[in-house]
Amino acid sequence: MHSSYFWLATFFIVSYLMDSYSMGRQFFDCNTDNMDSFELEIPSKCYTYINYSWHMEVKHVVSYIRNKKKCISDLKILLVSKSYVIIMGESGISDDNILINYGNDPYTTYEKYPECLPKDKHFYKFERDLYISTEKEDYWAKKELSSSTIEQNILKKFERGNLINDALMLGINSFLLIENLNTNKEQILFQNLSNSFYVITGFDLNNNRINIEGGKEILRNKTQHLGNEIYRQTCTSKNNRLKEVRESHTPEEKVRAYLHRADVTGVSTDRENVIIVEVCKVFIPVKYFTDHSIDNMCYQYMPVLSEYGHLLFVDISNYVHHFSPSKKCTEVVDETKIKKLFVHNKGNHYENFVNWFLNIIHSLSKTLKMGWWSYNLVKHQIIIIMIAIIIIIVIIYFIIHKIFLKKDSYDWLWDILKLMFKKIILPLQWLYGIIFNSKKSEEIKGNTKKEREEMELDKMLDELKDDENI
Repeated sequence: MHSSYFWLATFFIVSYLMDSYSMGRQFFDCNTDNMDSFELEIPSKCYTYINYSWHMEVKHVVSYIRNKKKCISDLKILLVSKSYVIIMGESGISDDNILINYGNDPYTTYEKYPECLPKDKHFYKFERDLYISTEKEDYWAKKELSSSTIEQNILKKFERGNLINDALMLGINSFLLIENLNTNKEQILFQNLSNSFYVITGFDLNNNRINIEGGKEILRNKTQHLGNEIYRQTCTSKNNRLKEVRESHTPEEKVRAYLHRADVTGVSTDRENVIIVEVCKVFIPVKYFTDHSIDNMCYQYMPVLSEYGHLLFVDISNYVHHFSPSKKCTEVVDETKIKKLFVHNKGNHYENFVNWFLNIIHSLSKTLKMGWWSYNLVKHQIIIIMIAIIIIIVIIYFIIHKIFLKKDSYDWLWDILKLMFKKIILPLQWLYGIIFNSKKSEEIKGNTKKEREEMELDKMLDELKDDENI
């Protein structure tokens, strides 16, 4: 008795833990409609031994959403060179910094801009469908430091006092090197700029040309050192991801390897190294079938129900599928048994045919939700087989009737039913009369039993010929 309670309690605990585990997972549906998309141009290898001239900018990084023809901008601190741009992560962790290449398609005319981009700026296109209005030329080589490296609405937040432009820009660059930029602040005080400039250069922040030139040289060297250090880290990471891309085969595998994102899939294009990336949608099931079965129907992937009642499936990597191979089963199935069931147990021919047929349809239309199709086709296989046999017989009979009897008819189904009645039902009725209606046969005088049967048969055949001639 106690043993029964123990195993019952164990069953409920395991079920609860499995449900909790499933509910704690995040699922991605990469086979749905209207997924956000962008173009990814996979770049060539970068080289860590090369040093570049870097400067800092504060700019809007514009992401172009292709399917919606929409632009989304995000303010970022950038390290900019002629060949690369590094988007600085907000957390300060080096892994969050992103090295991006200028695109091979230079957007030099306004006609090539996406319509959603501002027309009053010159944008460069980067990998990942990013657009940034950067100052590509060597910033430090200019006689006067340009203020166009900072978005104008951000530039106005810095208190400049009586500083000339060069002194102000040196103060801002010093601040960006050692302080976190809080764009929510209405104003960044002059004292913050002065303190940052002094910490880095040892000079006071003012309009003195000696302080400006000396501070500029020190600040340039500090920025180069920081930029090339971060470049080597991000370049190494990029090359590792490019190696993963080369070892991948499908567009889906390539974009996940390069972007290090699980929530994306890829569509190939006719351009070399260019893939359209689609961002998968987060899927939240309303019900889980953690034992992989519904009403003695087992599935290779775990069945789940959507809020709209669709039967979908999730794999061990947390991706949603609109179809899963299925089989009839009589025992409770878990993750360890399900692989054995579908790999080693070949199943019957009908189940294999249904899985093969639905898999073809699924490959042609990934967005088509086929869960309940699979469920009903396998669960009610006897009825479906009988219906299929009847349909096949009807079609074959129609073909024979149409080709060999050369009869033109638009109402072919009605013709088939009439023919089946004439060729099958009537002869059976005649045979029934011959066997079970002997009394009536004996009343026919002047004929032997054989002659009477021949007369009945001839009469029946004549009637059938007359009907067909009609």
